[in-house]
Amino acid sequence: MPIESAHIELGHQSQIAGRRYRTIVCGTGGVGAAVLREALRLPWLDVVGVQVYTDDKAGVDAGTLVGLPAAGITTTTDADEIAALDADCVLYCARDFGDWRSDDVLVRLLESGKNVVTSLAYFRAESRAPEVIERLEDACRRGGTSLHASGINPGYIGERLGVILTGFSHDLEQVKIEEFYDITPLSEELAHLLGIGLPIAQSEDASAAAQLAQLYLEQSIGLICDALGVEIDRIDHSQFHRVADEGIQADTYTVPRATVGSVTHRWTVIVNGRPFLLYENTWFVGKSMQPEHSDVEHHWLVTIEGRPSVRMLLEVNASMETGAAHYEGDPTSAGNYAIGIPLVQAITRTCESKPGILGPAAVGPHWTAALGRSEAAGAVSGRSGRVLAG
Repeated sequence: MPIESAHIELGHQSQIAGRRYRTIVCGTGGVGAAVLREALRLPWLDVVGVQVYTDDKAGVDAGTLVGLPAAGITTTTDADEIAALDADCVLYCARDFGDWRSDDVLVRLLESGKNVVTSLAYFRAESRAPEVIERLEDACRRGGTSLHASGINPGYIGERLGVILTGFSHDLEQVKIEEFYDITPLSEELAHLLGIGLPIAQSEDASAAAQLAQLYLEQSIGLICDALGVEIDRIDHSQFHRVADEGIQADTYTVPRATVGSVTHRWTVIVNGRPFLLYENTWFVGKSMQPEHSDVEHHWLVTIEGRPSVRMLLEVNASMETGAAHYEGDPTSAGNYAIGIPLVQAITRTCESKPGILGPAAVGPHWTAALGRSEAAGAVSGRSGRVLAG
């Protein structure tokens, strides 16, 4: 009997060859600039509009704005002009103010017949109030459109890579996801917003950035726990600070001696009374403040404690051979490309899906609470009664 040849499902990617997508880009900051460059570069996308949010970026050619040849598309700050354009998809990368003002904008775009792919916190519909979900879903129904959020973290690290790594293990005890980011290139204003360069007491009060991060990570946490089949008891937040022994010179500012040079925010997800998922963000400035178990500037560590335990390090650079963080002549960091490119790659799936809010694509095989824990695991660890996540 002949053996059927194996194949890899390509999903909507196979439709790229047969269709071009008329695309709008909203927002041209770090992520938006990466998205715009890719959209202008790729032959299956036709950029038909670019919305900017400051007067100095308005009225210029979109290609010129991001250091590429002229594209024949003039940028605009006019939201009415953008809404009136004929387009298949909007890549929405505007600034997130943390107050959900983007709901009104996205509803208008969806109602106007444009699918939306965004880097903003729309990763998990269940994380929002039912009336908000209904409003967004209704806009999708009336426009015949879909809404999808993607990126790297959230978007990939936890709910895709973290989940799929559990496929190596049974008797899963804990998932830990750590992000390390050297903020040396940032401005002093942003450093202070993150709590860097301040006395510890002031740094502890600099909570706006952590609150915005939590807005995103709680959705990622929900997606991870949904996939693994566990129920969240609660999520606890804590923060840790390290001060600089000596003054540190960053690119455009100085971190004085005895002020905070590293901040770690940890979200601990309690399942069945025990820490099951740890999500940590560490912001630091300079090599001297880099955590001891971290040996590259910008990276993620995913650790699965189970049978067996596994760990993965993910580093993003423009080149692994040279270690360059930027492409020549391009100020956008490789990290922003790692956020933006998943948005572009999601265009086909979003445009070809049925109307509605679209979650991440399924991953697998992976551990689940229903199938991935042995009876012996609880006995070995001396537990009685209901075991963790199983």
